[in-house]
Amino acid sequence: MNASKLLLTVFALGALAGGARADEAKAEGVRELAVELSVNVKAVLKKREQLGVRVGHFTGTGIDHAEAGGMLTSAVVLELGVLVNVEAKLELKADYYLIDDPKAAGVKVIKLVAVIKDLAAGGTVKEFPEFEGFVRKADDFKRLIGATGVDKPDGDGNGKPNENRRKDAYDSLPPKPGVPPKVTAFVKGSVVRAAEGSKYDVEIVCGATAKGPFAPLAPTLLDNQFPGLPFVEIPKGHYYQVRVKNNDACRLGIFLHLDGIDQFAFSEDKAPDGRPKFKMWVVDAGQSITIEGYHKNLNPGEVFGFLTTEHGKGG
Repeated sequence: MNASKLLLTVFALGALAGGARADEAKAEGVRELAVELSVNVKAVLKKREQLGVRVGHFTGTGIDHAEAGGMLTSAVVLELGVLVNVEAKLELKADYYLIDDPKAAGVKVIKLVAVIKDLAAGGTVKEFPEFEGFVRKADDFKRLIGATGVDKPDGDGNGKPNENRRKDAYDSLPPKPGVPPKVTAFVKGSVVRAAEGSKYDVEIVCGATAKGPFAPLAPTLLDNQFPGLPFVEIPKGHYYQVRVKNNDACRLGIFLHLDGIDQFAFSEDKAPDGRPKFKMWVVDAGQSITIEGYHKNLNPGEVFGFLTTEHGKGG
């Protein structure tokens, strides 16, 4: 039976607390990058008197183990809004790379390079100089590279917590194919944890239909190409759900992304600015939650189920 491999990347950020980290608030993240890129795209559309643009693939180049381009694509689509048109004559495309940060020695950064293609004439739109942008916000960086691990307290390290978190995230990746990373997830039976001492359990359960029954899948760290990364194999055409148990004494906030796409990306519940109203699931101490699919609305059972299918047909 054909099956798809799902990489489980688990990063424990600690107990749920109010407020954003100061260093994260100032860092360049996916949203900031999407805003800057969309401003440049809108300027070209105005100059060319075009009413819309297609948004093509945002492809990770040299990041073989994880596909998180959907995180970038969905952010740009949100910023462009009504200008996104699948029948447009222009198409925005981008590649992103994991490179040495030119602003911080010994730290990695995500670099995005975007172009606009003229689908009628062929070639690149000259009025749109090759766009370059960076993702330095540690939480976004971790999602884009498929990292696993546990964040250290802000007081640890060299006083630069954002850079420290990016270093730790990079250490959870194999340095090259066939070589395990410095930091690996902890797997016991069907449960994956960011580390052995972590208090948060993650399980993937699978069923042949959207209504189940669902049974836990046992992850493996023994992948030949990417040893040390937790994968589960899900039969093609099967549905899967994500179960999380909070063994901590505090509430837990869960941010879930599938191929980089926020679990609330397709939600019908919107904030006044048009963005998804919700950002996370909250699980009380000692409790569990089963996330059945992409959030649709607050009506019980109304979700867009997670389904394994052919490449390019997900979402």
